[in-house]
Amino acid sequence: MTVGRTMGRWARALGTGLLAAAVLVPVSGAATAAATPAGQDLPHPLSITAGRSFTCTLISDGSVWCFGENSNGNLGNGTTTKSSVPVRVERRTGPLTPPVPLTNAVAVAAGTAHACAIRQDTTVWCWGWNAFGSLGDGTEIQRNRAVQVRKENGDPLTNAVGIGLGAVSSCAVTSGGAGFCWGDTNTAGIGDGGGVARFRAVRIRKSDGSLLTGVAQVDAGAYHVCARTTGGAAWCMGANGSGAVGDGTSTNRTLFVRVEKAGGGFLTGVTAISAGNNLSCAVAAGGAAYCWGTGSATGTGTTKNVLRVATPVKTTTLAPLTEMVDARAGAGSACARGADGRVWCWGSNQGGRLLDGTTTDRNLAALAEKNGATPIAGAISMDVGEYHVCVTGEDLFDRCGGMNYNGQLGDGTTIDRRRAVPVLATWILG
Repeated sequence: MTVGRTMGRWARALGTGLLAAAVLVPVSGAATAAATPAGQDLPHPLSITAGRSFTCTLISDGSVWCFGENSNGNLGNGTTTKSSVPVRVERRTGPLTPPVPLTNAVAVAAGTAHACAIRQDTTVWCWGWNAFGSLGDGTEIQRNRAVQVRKENGDPLTNAVGIGLGAVSSCAVTSGGAGFCWGDTNTAGIGDGGGVARFRAVRIRKSDGSLLTGVAQVDAGAYHVCARTTGGAAWCMGANGSGAVGDGTSTNRTLFVRVEKAGGGFLTGVTAISAGNNLSCAVAAGGAAYCWGTGSATGTGTTKNVLRVATPVKTTTLAPLTEMVDARAGAGSACARGADGRVWCWGSNQGGRLLDGTTTDRNLAALAEKNGATPIAGAISMDVGEYHVCVTGEDLFDRCGGMNYNGQLGDGTTIDRRRAVPVLATWILG
């Protein structure tokens, strides 16, 4: 859930797989907010990330707030009680010491039922569901407050500048271009070639067994993981029955392989990548959006669930979707964010999650709308959950739409919304 609009020294993006989210932060770890309207200095959202049926948002004061489903402690507030309004994430300080609020966060990403954040000191902290070691603390104990991620040798994982989460997998990128993952893809391990779950962070590797280096972004989906390098190459591993790995086969991969492009050759010039539920999407040179994997969620005008390599996404006018800066793959649907801040979505529209005011499935990209039936504009962050979509706008509001059965839209209700509605800004109250 990684590439986004650049604001100052920020390159931010978020993602989901069944779900996943990916985020990049500055190497320095210093957070830079979007331009604040004159006279407004209240805490405000910087970015948003959507999990399966919960959501988290990063606030300008370095706090993290989550809302929605909480049976696994995925809201991080020390309870397992769901909430239809944002609640503040806390962190553990030790077995005999009281918890404290999670502070100085510069990035946050949500998976199926767990979430992670990078703090200003470049450490990584995770909370929620810990199946197969997805929290990276060396255990499988569910945590309802944030715990610190550690490497194989027990040392804390540091120098993190990006994170991406999936169903029971988590990944991070360091300032030196190293990719780390922990947890499992359920079928193929976590990208180190072992084919088994890892309870602490391990380095990811290419199909020849060598380390994958120069990593700029990594994102985890339900059953696979994708990465992009500083040279613009796309690499994926994991379950491949739907073609989500993008190598033109249906063979599961325990190591990372290059993503191919429809018509031959490798997908190059990649500036953003996302792994979802049997679906992957990327933005390449010229802002073109590409997807591969499951059916109509590839946005190519077909509803067939067939094996695919990277294929361009098209809009409702049949023109290719271009000038995109971010693409997020979900569960049966996907969205892309343009340089103009508009959001386009396609695929399954169950619960109104494409935000076009209907529940009609779309096999071509359609403009997403906010309440009032006007297109979303000025989005600086966007993410796709299992059945909902969220954006952060230049107006400093978070908005979400789609299914809301656990309060994952954050509007204080459990009413489904076919267009994006504002999230209640409880962080203003402290």
